[in-house]
Amino acid sequence: MTFQVTRRGVAGAAMAALAGGAAQAQTPAQSQPQNQADAAWPARPVRMIVPMAPGGSTDVMGRLIARALQDVLKQSFVIENRSGAGSLIGTEAAMNAPADGYTLLVNGMPHTIVPAVAPRAPYDPVRNFTPISTLGVAAMVMFVNKDMPAHSAREFVELSREKPDRFSFATSGSGSLTQLMVDMLQVRAGIKLVSVPYRGAGPGMADLASGVVQASFNTLPTAAPLVAAGQVRALAVASEERLPNMPDVPTFKEQGIDLVVEHWWGVLGPANMPASVVARLNAAIKQAVNSPEMAVRFEEIAVIPRASTPAGFTEVLEEDVARWTGVLRPADAPKP
Repeated sequence: MTFQVTRRGVAGAAMAALAGGAAQAQTPAQSQPQNQADAAWPARPVRMIVPMAPGGSTDVMGRLIARALQDVLKQSFVIENRSGAGSLIGTEAAMNAPADGYTLLVNGMPHTIVPAVAPRAPYDPVRNFTPISTLGVAAMVMFVNKDMPAHSAREFVELSREKPDRFSFATSGSGSLTQLMVDMLQVRAGIKLVSVPYRGAGPGMADLASGVVQASFNTLPTAAPLVAAGQVRALAVASEERLPNMPDVPTFKEQGIDLVVEHWWGVLGPANMPASVVARLNAAIKQAVNSPEMAVRFEEIAVIPRASTPAGFTEVLEEDVARWTGVLRPADAPKP
């Protein structure tokens, strides 16, 4: 910290020197309250921003980890849904929050797609945040309304080729992973689809169940209740292998379509969070994610537990930013 005192004359200069020395002597004492505050974290409820609407997979994962962290750290973790603009609104709000550990961001892979689809986005997904830990990964699945005439991805593609723009896909808006998946399917299968943007996966899946739209890409956490109720069906899994929870649903590759995408979720904070807070939060997340209770919940929704170090999460972010920026060609990019 720099202190500057301006005085005239020798006496003034001496006073300035003394003032500077006193100020420097006070610096350690002045830093103690902040150090104590960091050590006491969390001393009050922690806000966890989910940049998607309630009901989607990011919201589901956020609520799961919030409840688990409450048990581990004996403090309230409150979910705040700030959806809109393909997650930009909530993510920017988290970036601009004080870096004291009391505002966190729960986000997924779409966080790293921003540079590819929105070069003028108000933040950098790596530099403007403090990566804390990943939570888990899951394969993207193509779901359709129960009345969809196609019973496989191959049949869906054939029907789409017969009548372009026949089927509409619910997405989470421009820049979202669900929109990107639709764009990739169109390119890889040579078909034309209609994208219908929503403020999150939850509202889109609700309209899929009611027949307003015919299809959607999502993870099982989002669709599980609707699948169990028989309102939507899964046609294909965007993974290398079939899911243990859905052994009868073939992969896209099995159906002749090269489409493999794993979705991850993680917890971040504003840039420059105190190292002691990051370390404690990372340890708490690892404890929560690796607990027997969370293992059961994750298995129910086909999520593979995967807690990481802050450095490991940073590598995931950097690798995905580079991958999506390189893979997403301008012609394939979602239009604003």
